[in-house]
Amino acid sequence: GWHIDLMDWLTNFGASRMVGGLNLLSKLLGKPGKMGVQGDQVYQMHQAGKTQEINDYCMFDTLDTYFVFLRTRVMTGELTLDDEHKRVLRAKEWLQAKTAELPALTQYLANWGDWEPWP
Repeated sequence: GWHIDLMDWLTNFGASRMVGGLNLLSKLLGKPGKMGVQGDQVYQMHQAGKTQEINDYCMFDTLDTYFVFLRTRVMTGELTLDDEHKRVLRAKEWLQAKTAELPALTQYLANWGDWEPWP
């Protein structure tokens, strides 16, 4: 179908354990991963009325998920490393263009690292 649960896919539906999860995978790919807020803090943030901070956290998590997803497509052979690299660069350009509209993206981009694939 049109659905993929990345953690299920990456752990072979629980056959193995992935300590570090999306945060670790994002950081391995040179992306920010968690930047101060963890998922277990969202309810307290909601109670405190920190709606924008929750929105920013969700946006960052979605971006990290996208970049991990791209890597899974390289792993399946659906994308080449060059294709992935081009998509990542296009995404970065798009994010840079959106910083005026979404100021939190400045933080995401400030924590962006370049990733060089191993030979």
